[in-house]
Amino acid sequence: MSEANLNFNGLDSSSLGFVPYDEQTLLIPERDITFTEVSGRNGDVATDNHRLKSVPFKLSGDIFPDNGQTIEQAKTTLSNALLADGNYHQLTWSGEPDYVYNALFYAQHEVKRTTDFFASIDLSFTVYPYKFIKSGLTAIAVKQGQKLTNLGKVESEPLITITGSGDCTLSIGSSALSLKSVDGGIIIDTMNQTCTSLDHKRTQFDKMYSDFQKLPKGDSTVGLTSGFTATIVPRWAVIV
Repeated sequence: MSEANLNFNGLDSSSLGFVPYDEQTLLIPERDITFTEVSGRNGDVATDNHRLKSVPFKLSGDIFPDNGQTIEQAKTTLSNALLADGNYHQLTWSGEPDYVYNALFYAQHEVKRTTDFFASIDLSFTVYPYKFIKSGLTAIAVKQGQKLTNLGKVESEPLITITGSGDCTLSIGSSALSLKSVDGGIIIDTMNQTCTSLDHKRTQFDKMYSDFQKLPKGDSTVGLTSGFTATIVPRWAVIV
């Protein structure tokens, strides 16, 4: 059984004494559907709630203590690193070098200790139903008339930074983001549903006069009010 590599929240598995197997349990997300039984009607009525549910990401491996540690000490190192907070963080692994997961580690796990210096564990993260293409996590400067091509398979939820003052419209395809009385700049995070000042210290929802903007599949043309500049981290994604 060959070895893999895992990185979660900037921590590499090798630095934690955890060696993943190059085998993973791959799960396909579940669409959120509500089923309703109707008297006199065969079958159930299916109502699509227009979302995919989160999905487990499972990776098994061995714990090899380093620097004279015992298994118990190595387990403590691993648990303190993975459970440092209850937030989602980026996760990558060597089996999919071109993708990044948005992952949360929170559940209780069992360490199977075999000897003083060897144990195994099945790690299970909870991940978004989308995984992100690495090249889509870099900011792109956009301008009037520019063409954007969504490299993913779904509408993406971008991070948009706009600089300038006054009223502004950023359009991408048929979708338009309308802003009023911008004072120097604004950051709109569609995925996390936040709208803040450039220093991230002040909310700016009072300047938004449209819904959060998603980037459509395929090709789109950019429109931007004169006097403003914009960068987009597009977050191109595919279903896991």
